[in-house]
Amino acid sequence: MRRWDLETGDEGILVTRMELLAGKEIGLVPGTGRMALALAAHFCKAGLCVLLGSRDVARAAMAAATLIQAHGPSLAVPLSNKDAAARAHIVVWSPRGLIEEREAMLRDLAPYLEGKIIVDVTNIGYAMDDKEWGQTSSTLRNQVALGVPARWTTAFKATFASVLENKNHEGRFESTVVCGDDVDAVETTIALVQIVPNFIGVRGGGLKNTRIVELLGPPWLIELDELNAINLHTSGWQYVL
Repeated sequence: MRRWDLETGDEGILVTRMELLAGKEIGLVPGTGRMALALAAHFCKAGLCVLLGSRDVARAAMAAATLIQAHGPSLAVPLSNKDAAARAHIVVWSPRGLIEEREAMLRDLAPYLEGKIIVDVTNIGYAMDDKEWGQTSSTLRNQVALGVPARWTTAFKATFASVLENKNHEGRFESTVVCGDDVDAVETTIALVQIVPNFIGVRGGGLKNTRIVELLGPPWLIELDELNAINLHTSGWQYVL
C-alpha cells in the first residue's frame, strides 16, 4: 500500500512517528460529539489513552462506554472538561454551538490549557455572514479568546465525521491541512492524523492561513457534497468521491 512518507516528503512507506505520541494522553474537549468520538475510536485502537471531556461527566461516561468495551478502561477515561484539559498532553478542541459559547468555554479552561498543543477541528463558517468569510478563522479567534500562550494547530476542518467513522477506506485516501506556528506541534498533529486509516496530514503553513483553510470547510463542503456525492457526506475538499 502506498502512503505519504513524512520523513522524505515522497509517496512511500507510512511513517507514523508514534514516538511523538508515546506516553501522551489525548484530551477531547468536549469528547461526546460525533467528530470527537470518531477520532477517539481511532486513537484508542492505536493504543493511545483518550480523555473524554464533558460538562456532564455522566454523559462522558456514556460516550466512553463503547470505547471501554472495545479497548479496555485504561484507554478511555470520562472526565469533566476541566479535568480532561488539565490532564491531557494534547487537546483536540471539538465543541459545537455558537462561537461566542465556544470562546467562553476557552476562557474558563485557560488555566488548564496554557502551553499545550491544541488541535482545533472547528470551523467559523456556520457562525458568520458569508461577507466576513476569509477575514478571520475560528482558530485565530480561539487563540485570542484563550488569552494564554498555547501551541495551536488545525486538522479535519474540511472532513465529515462520517468519513472518520467509515471503516472501509480501501483504495481511497483522504488528506487534511495542518496549520500551526510551532513546528513540533505541527509534526505531532500530523502523527495524530496518520493514526486515522488512509489519512495524510498536509502542512499548511502558519495559523494565519487558517483563514483560507476554513473556506474549504462548511458550509461550502456541504454544497460540494450535495453536488458531487448525493448528500452521502463522503466527499472532501480534494473532490475525491
